[in-house]
Amino acid sequence: MLGEVPPLSDELLDKGLSAASIRGRLERVAPGERFRGDGSGEFWVDCAHNEDGARALAAAIRAMGHGRRVHLVFGCLQDKQAAGVLAILPADRLTVVTVDAGPRTRTAQELLPLALERQADARAVESPTEAVSAALALAQPDEIVLIAGSVYLAGHVLGAADRGEFWPT
Repeated sequence: MLGEVPPLSDELLDKGLSAASIRGRLERVAPGERFRGDGSGEFWVDCAHNEDGARALAAAIRAMGHGRRVHLVFGCLQDKQAAGVLAILPADRLTVVTVDAGPRTRTAQELLPLALERQADARAVESPTEAVSAALALAQPDEIVLIAGSVYLAGHVLGAADRGEFWPT
């Protein structure tokens, strides 16, 4: 049986809330030097998977990107608003991927027609890890690599990044 919990002071609440974060919400995965030796480039993950989330993410990228090119790696589940989200998110280059979620999985090939409506040179890559690795390799020093569209995709990419799969250790 738990004892009585003492009341929290405003100071402790402020301290706790200021230290809290949610992974995959506009998370900078690594400083540029982790994937480009010169320290340039940015690699961001956000789990925006609906139009409201996409609008918030697009506004944040515009605010911090200052017109820089964005390579978007996008994947989402069957029950998400893929066309609407793709229309909102910034993308100078676009790669769609398969997000494995059992019966809710939507493959890269299923997303490709929507991506091609948005961008004529969009491409489909089944593996999120391969798509992100390719985007990082292609990224110019002033570009942003952005991963978005699904909580599952964000978790997959963040896990791979935590394991060092995108850069040499």
